[in-house]
Amino acid sequence: MTERTTEPIKALLQLAKPTHLALPSMACHVNGWNLRSLTLSILAVFHFTVHTSAEESIVFEDAIAPMMRQSCIACHHAKKAEGGLNLESFATLSRGGDSGAIIDPTDAEKSILLDRVTGRVEPIMPPPDNTVDARPLSPDQIGMLKRWIKGGAISKASNSSSAYAFQSLPDHVKASYAMTVTPDGNWLAYARGNDLIFYPINDWSNLLGPATQPLIREDAHRDICFAMAASPDGQRVASGSSGEIKIWRRQVARPLSESTVPNSPPAKPSETAANGQPVKPSETAANGHPAPHSPSSGRGAGGEGQLRLTLDGATIKRIAASKDGSLLATLDEQHRLRLWNSHDVTLSQSQTSDLVQTLAQQRLNRDIDRQKKRIDRWNAKLVELQTVADKEAKAVEAAKQAHEKASKEWESKSQAWQALVAAIADLEKSSPSIQAAFEAAKQQSLDLTEQRKQENADASKLDLAIAGTQALIDLANQRLAEIATQLESKKKSASELQTQEAEAKAALDATQQTVLQAEESQRLAIAAVQKKKSELEPEPKILEQWTSDSDRLKIANADLAVSSIAMTFTADRKHLISINALNELEVYSTLPLQRIAPPIPLSGSFTALQPIGDHDVLLTGAEQASQHWSIETQWELECTLGPELPGIISDRVNSLAFNHDGARLAIGSGIGSRSGHLAILELGLPQRDKLSANAVKIALSEPDFHSDTILGLAFSPDGRTLASCSADKMIKLIDAETLQPIRNFEGHTHHVLGVAWHEDGVNLATTSGDGTVKIWDTETGETTRTFAVGKELTALSFVGNSNRVVSSVIDHTVRMYDIQSKDQIRQFTAAQNALYAITVSPDARLAIAIGQEGIPRAWQIEDGKLVAEIK
Repeated sequence: MTERTTEPIKALLQLAKPTHLALPSMACHVNGWNLRSLTLSILAVFHFTVHTSAEESIVFEDAIAPMMRQSCIACHHAKKAEGGLNLESFATLSRGGDSGAIIDPTDAEKSILLDRVTGRVEPIMPPPDNTVDARPLSPDQIGMLKRWIKGGAISKASNSSSAYAFQSLPDHVKASYAMTVTPDGNWLAYARGNDLIFYPINDWSNLLGPATQPLIREDAHRDICFAMAASPDGQRVASGSSGEIKIWRRQVARPLSESTVPNSPPAKPSETAANGQPVKPSETAANGHPAPHSPSSGRGAGGEGQLRLTLDGATIKRIAASKDGSLLATLDEQHRLRLWNSHDVTLSQSQTSDLVQTLAQQRLNRDIDRQKKRIDRWNAKLVELQTVADKEAKAVEAAKQAHEKASKEWESKSQAWQALVAAIADLEKSSPSIQAAFEAAKQQSLDLTEQRKQENADASKLDLAIAGTQALIDLANQRLAEIATQLESKKKSASELQTQEAEAKAALDATQQTVLQAEESQRLAIAAVQKKKSELEPEPKILEQWTSDSDRLKIANADLAVSSIAMTFTADRKHLISINALNELEVYSTLPLQRIAPPIPLSGSFTALQPIGDHDVLLTGAEQASQHWSIETQWELECTLGPELPGIISDRVNSLAFNHDGARLAIGSGIGSRSGHLAILELGLPQRDKLSANAVKIALSEPDFHSDTILGLAFSPDGRTLASCSADKMIKLIDAETLQPIRNFEGHTHHVLGVAWHEDGVNLATTSGDGTVKIWDTETGETTRTFAVGKELTALSFVGNSNRVVSSVIDHTVRMYDIQSKDQIRQFTAAQNALYAITVSPDARLAIAIGQEGIPRAWQIEDGKLVAEIK
């Protein structure tokens, strides 16, 4: 480019620079053009020329980060980090991945990053067949990358003394990784870069209605927001980013101004008592409610001679009409607030409820139903375990009987063998004496034969002696032969009996082992029965307590006792505003008739209300004091955790979860490929109190709970168990009260990116970069279902209390599965880029997903129809 052509650009950049740096949340508009966006576009087009001159250094945030976002971050971000590599920031890039450092400022040619983007080392990055539309780096970009490394890999964060040197994110960073819906279904909150958007849902069937005006908190965080969670009462939303968590509180009313107007007449009360007289604050009973008037036949509650207004048989204490006259609000002597169609005086809304109490009661009802099923399931398990224990007892008895029989058999064989051995011993003992007699007889026969040979021998006598001796020899020889025969037979029998005795002994030993094993099995079965009985023992008491709480809430909420000094409708009839007898401002929605926030204490005494348009109201009271209030809901920053509460976050917050009553907040963070940090905070605050970091207590802070970054957290529906999933491929369960480990699940072969509980509190679903959704039985520890998609699944959510689960997929689709039939029911497609987060509306009608484009999309669950794209 010539000096002449660059001058206008330099001038434009100079003009835009102060706006971007000093006022990052503002934008200049010239002839309909957004100057900030235009500047960034020109910066991108002429980046190479402006930033690669000899006198200027290449800076990561200006030149390299846009390349990473274009071609790398879809697969190398905090929730995925292929190869352990996160390229979202200079800090994470500098840490490298599983193969170590990827840049070498001392020798750029040895940098792994250059090897991969040039294809010198396979596989080339990004892969040509990638599913996230990541484009390869151009030769100019590769040249710039090389020069950046050779120039020392400079970053704006390099010279910062802190771990982070945050810069304003450019407008084109639209990626969204976090989204939540408040439990009442009235607000959709999502992140877009580091901005937060609170989107009012007036009607789920008409998300993009003309009255829908989102609340945008620009630069809500210093870095991209990766985690969001809504409290169960719908009054708070938590969002997390690098090193911090912010709690946003819903405010349905706030004062805009306070003034005293001495020369002006007091505002005309928008509401009167039934007798037509102005309402006096003193007309209250000791309990804070309006003092009931004694009814009299045909006469007023205010005294003798005054008319009494009755509707539906009830005396009316307060009455207000909408601006167009179509609606009437009445408060009767029974403290019932009701709405009427004024044209025909028909009852429109007969009961008043409190939103927070309604959500709490609905939650309790689900808890009670789940608890009943839990007790039934555990009782059935107890019966099953007792049956096993009974069978084991019978098995022990049978084993003992078999052992006793084997013992008798062995004793019999042993005795027979021992007797035969003794007989053999006796025979063997008799044989030597007979042999000796045999030898002696033989010698005697020889001697007698010699004597006979002598001349003077008595031959006849010696012959007789020789014959007798021979007879002894023959007898001894015969006896020896008999003994030999007996010994041979008995030894053969003894050998057989010895074998039988050994077999009987082995059988005896085997039955003894069987007895021991049966007794051990019986012991384990009895222990299992006792353990289950112990686990089951408190469950009925918990059910009883929850039932009692539900009954109490039902009584309190079924017909909310209302007091009122003054009340009025907003101009659009959507809200009814009241000052109660305790000098508190109350805001009700009219469809349904519901108090949408806790009462707000007022500073000063006010006796009248006057609507100002659709969203404002003027309060007037004693000494003509007035206050101007807005009734338009705002989400205001209530508390920041992290810097003010150190030790609870490592690097970036990737996951957040409130427990079932909102008293606890779980935080998942960690350092990639090094640690997974789990923290649990005790919030423990009444609904109307403002949360402060000083009041928060740390119940648990374990930096090495996982061996890699924690990417997902979810409390069980009853709040008893916390599930965590991590880049270390593990899922862990801990007892949320004792903070003791319960069990681990292994089976995924890649980062586990999302975790969700079924309403039954038993089935747990997880999704992973390995392209599968797995369903786990948390009571048995078994994998019951696996759905293989083949693409990275980034997040998931159950559809109400059904068996359906929806998951966002990196290939810009949403998949829905049935965990019972194992079938894929439906696939939703509309996005152009990867999806990173998904949620389901509280009424289970819509699935809402968001991702790289930063555009929430909502599909009808039943037919897959796309009903909204919030751009």
